[in-house]
Amino acid sequence: MRIKLPQVSGVYQIYCLASQKCYIGSATNLRRRWFSHRWALRRNKHRNQHLQNAWNKYGETMFDCVVIEHTNKDQNLSREQYYLDLLCPFRPEVGYNIGKVAGAAMLGKTHSKETRARMGDFRRGKKLSPETCKQMSDSQKGRKFSHEHVAKLCIGQKARQRSEQELAQCREWGLSRKGTKVEAERKRKQVVTLKKTMAEKRNKATHCKHGHPWNSDNVRFQKSKRSDMGKIRYCRTCMNLRAAISRMKRRESQCK
Repeated sequence: MRIKLPQVSGVYQIYCLASQKCYIGSATNLRRRWFSHRWALRRNKHRNQHLQNAWNKYGETMFDCVVIEHTNKDQNLSREQYYLDLLCPFRPEVGYNIGKVAGAAMLGKTHSKETRARMGDFRRGKKLSPETCKQMSDSQKGRKFSHEHVAKLCIGQKARQRSEQELAQCREWGLSRKGTKVEAERKRKQVVTLKKTMAEKRNKATHCKHGHPWNSDNVRFQKSKRSDMGKIRYCRTCMNLRAAISRMKRRESQCK
């Protein structure tokens, strides 16, 4: 049965003629909300499982949507809460609502141990597809946390109490990696990255570490022994001083 509702805000009721139970809700556009309810129910994808089960059991022709009250947009939740308290559709024998609070279905409610176990069993062992993993990775790339958020994360990690089993697993994981090729390659990459960073800082500086200025007459580029390091900038004055000191030391050793 197709019902044309006005495109205004208000509180609505989805009523089942067979069970005489109802669902209370509010929307800024009543016609659009009823359309979204029917779209999800027809495809068996509605978030409210109680309403979905009743729809599947009795059929679409047994459901009707009526407007209880026309309200302003800022009064939707308050008026919805009024009718929730009045009709109590969250009681199983009365209606199909899940929560007692308008706009927050699970507020004040917790899942039972059996429900949590079923949810865990449903997700356990499932692997995400490569496309999903790539989408999740792309969504996180370039994301930067604020200083306040980083501080909160640090406080949360410091306050976390790890169990003895977790600590033992961390120690075993760390010991198992020592001496392996993966660990050696990781350390080598860290050294290369550190040397590259130091070379970049040295190349960007206006003076060497001894205070000699970098100019065209005082710069010498020398290719690094490592192929991945590129050319490194050296100070001619420092190199000449080191060469002079080494010559003096050789002469002293020859005189002795």
